[in-house]
Amino acid sequence: MDITDLHQLILKELECPVCLEYMKPPITLCQNGHNICFSCKPNLYRCPTCRQQFLQVRSISLECLARNITYPCTNRKAGCPENLPMHLISEHQVMCYFGDYECPFSKISNVYCAWSCPLVDLKRHVLRDHRGSSLDIYGGGSFYSHLSPLTQTAKMHKALVVFGELFYAVWKVLEGDFCFTVIYVGPESNSSKFSFKFTITAMNKIETISTCLITRGYNENVDEVLKPGNCIAIHYDTIEKFFAGENKLPFQLEISRLGTSDNDSCHINQNDYNVDNATHY
Repeated sequence: MDITDLHQLILKELECPVCLEYMKPPITLCQNGHNICFSCKPNLYRCPTCRQQFLQVRSISLECLARNITYPCTNRKAGCPENLPMHLISEHQVMCYFGDYECPFSKISNVYCAWSCPLVDLKRHVLRDHRGSSLDIYGGGSFYSHLSPLTQTAKMHKALVVFGELFYAVWKVLEGDFCFTVIYVGPESNSSKFSFKFTITAMNKIETISTCLITRGYNENVDEVLKPGNCIAIHYDTIEKFFAGENKLPFQLEISRLGTSDNDSCHINQNDYNVDNATHY
């Protein structure tokens, strides 16, 4: 028996008879020695294999084996190739690219949408089913548009697909400050690999405000992120000076991949995209 066969044999012993996932400590025994995972046990009164009662005893030997092997990701059937030690696999699964992600319109903006799926399908869903509030920026990460109407009670959002990645721009006026940020929809570790630059220019073409920040993570609390000090925050009285017409704020948004030359080539030739269609929430 080679090491691969031995590894598969141990994993088979670690398979929970209820959820069919691989058990991690604490692993509980029944009176006849059958094992059950800690997630399923609270929902059961008797062993699902033999119907005997559970003991207040842990399977120490099996737990020892569990601590010394690598676990496949729970998203393996969706295509994830990762095999990691027990203390790393749980962290990986939280931000696995192949895992299911809740639609950002529901998760961030409380718009009813029951869609939850892997990222590759989520991008298609957003562009198809939220087409009035999403934009696919082909070939680059920069576009010009305007926010309208931007009032002291305005709250809006917009989904963007840039470089094949999904982002979610949110802005609102909070206690007299215009607050804006861009959230990366995907594994938490990737959010620090992108930046966004928000630029507004006055009608005289001289006065300009431009700020660049790292994109925020998808699991962060959006109410905390959209507070001055955590996002782009400009006093509303200042913002008003940059209006072009009634409550209309022209702006440029550029999303860049850090550590590459994308900053030099991300601009695209595109007509001004009207963000009147950006969803108000």
